[in-house]
Amino acid sequence: MITPKRPKIKVPGDDSKKTMHRNGYILAFSKNRDKILWTFGFVNGSPQAAAFKLYVPKNQVFVLAKSNGEILKTAPKLHDLIN
Repeated sequence: MITPKRPKIKVPGDDSKKTMHRNGYILAFSKNRDKILWTFGFVNGSPQAAAFKLYVPKNQVFVLAKSNGEILKTAPKLHDLIN
């Protein structure tokens, strides 16, 4: 089984501990699991934003990356990433 490596990106509004980056999660992966779709950042008003007192100013960050963490594409909206 492949364990994907988290891509290294800057999340707007993140703290010095990179809390929102560390809490990024996988939304989907390709059939052969070589491409991973990640999302990073807490939406304002979410339980995570309230708990950590952090949120992204505008949109979450969506990242399409290889399983080794190499970034293929980033976008502020999921729609922009898949079209």
